[in-house]
Amino acid sequence: MTFYFFIALGADAPPLQVYHFEHGDTWVAIGGCYEDLLQSPRAERLLRPEDREDGPGPRWIVIPFLWRPYGPSTVISSRDPVAPLLWKPDIPDLLTNREGSRIAADRIQQMMDAARAFVQIAERLRDSAPPAFFLRDGARIKPTDVDFLSIQGRGEADWILERAREFNTAAMDHVSFTAWFTLNFRGWEEVLSPEQLEVVRACQFKDRPKKGCLLNLLVDYPLVNFERWIKHKVPIYYIFTEAMYYLDRFVRVRPDIIQDYWERRQCQNTEEDLKDFYCLVEPATIEYDDFFQQRLQRRTLVDTPRFHYRPQVMYSVQICQGYRPYIVHNPTLAKLLLERYEAINRPETPGRIRMARWAAREPYRGPEDEREFTMDPGTTGLPSDLPFADKSFDRDSQWVENDYLTLRELFKLSFAPRPGEAYNIEGGRSAFPLEEGGGLKEFEKELVARAVYEGKKRPEEYLEFHDWEIGWGGQVEWMLSIAQTASAVSDDAEMGDPRPLEEGELTDDSHGSSSESDEFTTAPLSRPSLGQRITDPTTGEPVWQRGLAARLSSPSEVDRRRGRRTRWDDESSEGEGTPASSVASSGRVWQTERRSASPVRTSRLADPGRTSSKVYSEGHTRWKEVEEGFWRQLDELANRMTMPRGPYVRDDVRRPRIDWSDDFVARGLLHVHGWEDRVRLLLYTIYHRSLRTPVHVLDFVVEKGMKVSFLVPRDPVPTLAQIGSRNPPSSTLFSPLSGRTPREVFRIWESQLQGPAWAKTHFAAFLAEGGTIAYLVRHYAKDYLDCAGSGVSPESRAYTLNSFPLPVSCKLGGNYFVVRDVAGDTELEAIGGQVANSRDEMNPYYVVPPTATFDSPEWIIGTGEWGEAEEAYLNEVLHRWKTGKETKLRTAVQWAKHAGVWAHAYKQRRPEEAKRERVPSGSECEEWCKKLEEAFGVSLEFRKVADLVKPLKAKNLRQFR
Repeated sequence: MTFYFFIALGADAPPLQVYHFEHGDTWVAIGGCYEDLLQSPRAERLLRPEDREDGPGPRWIVIPFLWRPYGPSTVISSRDPVAPLLWKPDIPDLLTNREGSRIAADRIQQMMDAARAFVQIAERLRDSAPPAFFLRDGARIKPTDVDFLSIQGRGEADWILERAREFNTAAMDHVSFTAWFTLNFRGWEEVLSPEQLEVVRACQFKDRPKKGCLLNLLVDYPLVNFERWIKHKVPIYYIFTEAMYYLDRFVRVRPDIIQDYWERRQCQNTEEDLKDFYCLVEPATIEYDDFFQQRLQRRTLVDTPRFHYRPQVMYSVQICQGYRPYIVHNPTLAKLLLERYEAINRPETPGRIRMARWAAREPYRGPEDEREFTMDPGTTGLPSDLPFADKSFDRDSQWVENDYLTLRELFKLSFAPRPGEAYNIEGGRSAFPLEEGGGLKEFEKELVARAVYEGKKRPEEYLEFHDWEIGWGGQVEWMLSIAQTASAVSDDAEMGDPRPLEEGELTDDSHGSSSESDEFTTAPLSRPSLGQRITDPTTGEPVWQRGLAARLSSPSEVDRRRGRRTRWDDESSEGEGTPASSVASSGRVWQTERRSASPVRTSRLADPGRTSSKVYSEGHTRWKEVEEGFWRQLDELANRMTMPRGPYVRDDVRRPRIDWSDDFVARGLLHVHGWEDRVRLLLYTIYHRSLRTPVHVLDFVVEKGMKVSFLVPRDPVPTLAQIGSRNPPSSTLFSPLSGRTPREVFRIWESQLQGPAWAKTHFAAFLAEGGTIAYLVRHYAKDYLDCAGSGVSPESRAYTLNSFPLPVSCKLGGNYFVVRDVAGDTELEAIGGQVANSRDEMNPYYVVPPTATFDSPEWIIGTGEWGEAEEAYLNEVLHRWKTGKETKLRTAVQWAKHAGVWAHAYKQRRPEEAKRERVPSGSECEEWCKKLEEAFGVSLEFRKVADLVKPLKAKNLRQFR
């Protein structure tokens, strides 16, 4: 069974990373980094011929998301031939005088010499191959033409920089083509001169870093060569839109299946054991032995009649499944294909024989139950009298070597189907149903939003996306000031109308001309109206329904603070489901009135204990002044206590999707135990735009590892006269951990977590415990997660004495009885991996770090809330146990020291995760809770689930001193 289609033979398996984006997109990254991913292209430029303008990327691959896979990205040495073309000029690099700016003459000469060398090399390589290999829709494909005169002139600095960028882009197309050609095919040395050979070898294309490839497997799967790219160290990114859930052939590459497969392989499971397991659990996982070959199609071509070659018959061959068949004109090639591969002759077309290059006739030497899979890689049994010995193809004879991967790499340009199409062996076309809908564009908005949100420089491919298109709230005034400034410059002809712009003239359908150097001016005429482009990066919906002129008026306080529409009261029940992406990871989180192009925080966090004794209410003469000061302090508190620049991607274990019951969402309550968590939950519901529904908030609480209790009102309310028994915690299902060695303790502990130890009666209590316990629940009890959706189990609700009244301070009224699930100490100790210490009973050992580890002074990462660092640390600890590298049980103090060492190395790799400002302590958060409860008139300890996302309005405020 070939489980991993993307691992090349003889190559080590690259590390696996799973990313989750908005709109249900899942990305699996094989090598590379996130910055490479941001260099991905825009699909619209390639889908329509009129949009195929000059830009980054080779012209020889014009399909969506495949973008210069072999493009070098860094300079490897001082003698690197590609170095002059990787130079990114800036204004200080130009020579400027009264006549204008220009590039230095020596720099121009270096760029022209390098570009001319690669243009000549690429042209020779392209001419050495048969013409059919570089056709697309009947037109020859070649790299972008290089304009050698464009960089020799003098003019404005911005114009010169743009010409230099275009020059380098076109030249890099030839470099990428040269790398692709020389790494994939043989015999190219014969067509190059000794000087050109020296240039190619000095580039070291195979070992040097390359740009990442972005693939949509729903439409691009017949067009790529995973094995070759990974072998050549090309970072590859896969995007699965809905393919994993609509097509069986994509099941095997679902992140959960891949992760499960790797974990079982690490446990020394054999291929046969895995095959038997997946036959029962997920049969589609082993439905196809090759990613590009369907069993059903292959079974139709088994032991077909052998045909002798006849000149009067037309022969066609399909290079691989889904490719457009092509006619074979070479008799020698046709004879070899007829001998070695299955062929069919339909009665309705007697003069046409169709051969399947993906179905070999030679005996299959694999497992007997997979006998029908006769894929021939073409690397063995070749005739000794080939027309050429060391080449992949011969231009004169049109002969192509019988190598499956080489053929697919060559023919994908000429004979691969269009995006969303697949061909059968007769030549008929079938379309994938998911090509429509515009889903291929939505993820690009997320990439742009993430690039800006992370503070990175905007990729050149996304310069036409403006910041206000990403959904910045409260930016209309700032945009208007820029437009007014641009229009007031009367001596600049490129700025358009010199008359000052009036506020009433800036409407949705107004399009002013823009300067090439100004990124934030009005959009050009070819783009949609402004109102259509300002969208919510999470949902893609228009953020504003009103006209732009109406939006120039002062927005409401709630809209300005939350940066979104108040959709909690008009959202339909159909939108209550949990989104496929993390609720903590959409575009820009912080939407405040002071956001600008370069936000500078000028306020400092006040002492919550030092406020005025006077309480101000709405209508007071100083109310506006006090309210502005209050919101400034709340903004500062959010910057201190939450992670606006937190990690964007989540895995399935970190971000569970729980099926919360409608009854619990409508009637349930949250009891938030920690002072810090109470403040953070309020801040996130105010500032976080993705928390649109109560279901989103519940998932977010689980993801953030907060310690809470799920409460359900008791109905009817019990009386003291009622008699009943109490449902005790299910501690009898757990036994204290013990073993002769730490490895044995870990195996017993893990087997206990993988067994029936998860009592559904109290499962919600385990998940609501937060910290390490909740992490282990999410890691080992995925199948039980939906048991927490009811908030409290039916068994606990049935026992009267599980009820207790809420305190009066919860502001929910008196005589309010609730019921909850309770987790016992014994079961929590067993789940947390606690082991008795015979030397010190008060200082037990732990298999994994307890939750208190991340509250210790050694763990100084982030803002103190549960985040990516905690998840990564626990993942590494479990991985070390499973692979046999971890051999010690540690006490809480020892785990704290161990975590401190890990945290130090983590901050060295990711300095942005280190604490930069002091986070308010527990006593300060207690004071903040009192102030916030007084200001908003709600209880932060007991929160109604249905009211979590309702807009909060300040009612009573005290002035900070």
